[in-house]
Amino acid sequence: MITLAVTPEIVRKMRPGQVILPSIVMQPGRTRPWEPCYSVALPGPFEVIYDLEGCPIWGRSLYISAEAAAPIAAADGVAVLARLEAEGRPTYIHANLHRARANRKCAAADRQPIVAIRRGRYDRKPEYAFRVRVDGPGWLVACPDRALPCSAKVFLVVPAAIAVAVVN
Repeated sequence: MITLAVTPEIVRKMRPGQVILPSIVMQPGRTRPWEPCYSVALPGPFEVIYDLEGCPIWGRSLYISAEAAAPIAAADGVAVLARLEAEGRPTYIHANLHRARANRKCAAADRQPIVAIRRGRYDRKPEYAFRVRVDGPGWLVACPDRALPCSAKVFLVVPAAIAVAVVN
């Protein structure tokens, strides 16, 4: 099993037009226990998990668990994103940081799910979940130049034909 997480310190500093730094951490990596990546290809199936107890590896509350993953260059991630958008309305999965910040201030029983599922780039009413399962391929892309309208700079993009299921 491979676990992926995003480094929030790097994502906060991302600005359009700047060089994209590796903001995704993959564990285990190919050459060392963990590996920083620009973008990641996930052949599927995989799960996006918001665990209030935190990931057993890094202690992060939001992470991706996959059977396989391959790091790809930043330009390749942007090319995949453009291709999938040209083919139709892909599904985007990202974290709602406003909900994540609000969850820090409330009791565990009152926390809201932060994983947002958008069918198409401009979906105004995303579905929220604590856990999402994707049964096919997906790409975790870090791209400040092509941020979603909700300002998410790091997100999963899944082809429209692939099933995305909420597993709460």
